[in-house]
Amino acid sequence: MTDHVQVGIEPLAPADVLAVARREVPVALTEQALKAMRSSREVIDDLASDEGTPHYGVSTGSVSGRWRRRTFRPSGVRPCSGH
Repeated sequence: MTDHVQVGIEPLAPADVLAVARREVPVALTEQALKAMRSSREVIDDLASDEGTPHYGVSTGSVSGRWRRRTFRPSGVRPCSGH
């Protein structure tokens, strides 16, 4: 029986997902996962610091912190086409 599930950059095995969901097995992030998260965070921070250009999903529609845009209008949000 697994005492913990390691989450990395590779897909999880179905058995690992079930262990966490059904038996509340603890989860640990691998160093690779943490590195990938830090790298992604740098990209988001770079986009967010670009005050002149809104970036969908980064600066548009966010209502907290430094990414808040005064020009955001909920009427501009459209539902997906259901794909």
